[in-house]
Amino acid sequence: LVDWINIHNRIPSPMSVTANVNEKKLGVWCSYKRYEKRKNMLSQEKITKLEKIPFWYWNFKDKNK
Repeated sequence: LVDWINIHNRIPSPMSVTANVNEKKLGVWCSYKRYEKRKNMLSQEKITKLEKIPFWYWNFKDKNK
């Protein structure tokens, strides 16, 4: 994930509009981590690690902050 972000300067998108298969896979993974956090299924340690990733966001409305 971090390597992908370093190349593209953004979080990968899970949306079907992208033709990049790797981006879709990483985007789905990111979406699932957000889902796990909402459902209290993610440990604080994992939350902290994800929050250290550049461009990471938990809610779409917070994406550009």
